[in-house]
Amino acid sequence: MVSKGSTTPRKTAIYRLVGLTWGVMFVAALPCSAQETTVAKPVKNVPEKTVEKPAVKTEAKPGKTEKTEAKPAATPSVPLTGVTFVKHATKEGEEKVEPTADELAVQDAIKGFADAFNAHDAKVVAARFTELAELENGAGHVTRGNTHILEAFTKLFTEHPKVNLHLEIHSIRFLSSGLAVEEGFSTMTGGGAEGEHSAPHVDRYTITHVKQEGAWLVASARDWPAPPPTAEQQLQQLAWLIGDWVDENSSTTVHTNYHWSKDNRYLMSRYEVKREGQPPVEGLQRIGWDPEARQLRSWTFDSLGGHSQGLWSRHDNRWIVKLTGVMADGQVRSSTNVLTRLSDDHATYQSRDRTIGSELLPDHEPVPIVRKAPEPMFPKK
Repeated sequence: MVSKGSTTPRKTAIYRLVGLTWGVMFVAALPCSAQETTVAKPVKNVPEKTVEKPAVKTEAKPGKTEKTEAKPAATPSVPLTGVTFVKHATKEGEEKVEPTADELAVQDAIKGFADAFNAHDAKVVAARFTELAELENGAGHVTRGNTHILEAFTKLFTEHPKVNLHLEIHSIRFLSSGLAVEEGFSTMTGGGAEGEHSAPHVDRYTITHVKQEGAWLVASARDWPAPPPTAEQQLQQLAWLIGDWVDENSSTTVHTNYHWSKDNRYLMSRYEVKREGQPPVEGLQRIGWDPEARQLRSWTFDSLGGHSQGLWSRHDNRWIVKLTGVMADGQVRSSTNVLTRLSDDHATYQSRDRTIGSELLPDHEPVPIVRKAPEPMFPKK
């Protein structure tokens, strides 16, 4: 690659990951001028969201009464906070039952707890517990009493200032007029050793609510590890990619389409790279769950004869891909690539720690990527 400050164009290998997940590809043996830059120009006229994404949540089947067998929804692509109430299907002809005042009050209490947690207000969180409440974590450690619960949450918020909580409520059952049991899954982000960049932590939980002096409080809360997600659920964290995307800079445009394989066990990608003065380069990519490595893995083949594979790890709304591959001329290539989801229709990718053979190449600046607008139904003549 032309080094900084060089004034003589030369033919060299351009090491460029096409849109990061957009097909891990290195375009080899293309002319490169000293004036070429890897900084993308802003994309104008960002389209509205037009592509249906596969549903993330796993709905319980109608008529299923064993609530504890429910599985957690796939890990959300962007960290969620607050509370989601999973709506269960009703049988055909079954009359819809409106929630009672106590059911609404318990729901409000749950929302208040989650809001106080995400505001890092330990006093308000502790006030949601009864005086003799018990809090048991997934490791079996029990914290007893409102005072000790206050100390525990104060310590948590102090040591992890980026921690956030999302509760996915699968059921609220009333055992009596003053006793209710809540079951669901909790997702905590920003609570690991790496702070906000740590992977989400999912637990299954049961909370017992009691009514005291007209207020619903937590008498006991217990966590235990959630069942491991299936390969399909693991892949759902990339469901937001489904559809057409585009990124472009001053001399290169990349169009990428993502779609599910027929059995929904893989995310498939087809991309095309158009570069001024050069024939288009195409590529195919398959992303799936590797049960041995226990990570998402991608396999990519480009029309120049190169191929590569990558291991994926997630850190909140970022996916870090460690890539290794071989170019058409036999040279080994590697890089660390970061895909950051900004919204349903916006993302960035950055390629760094890039090598071809023994040559170390400079890092790319983050490149903006947007969802492509659909073709008009009635094109203008």
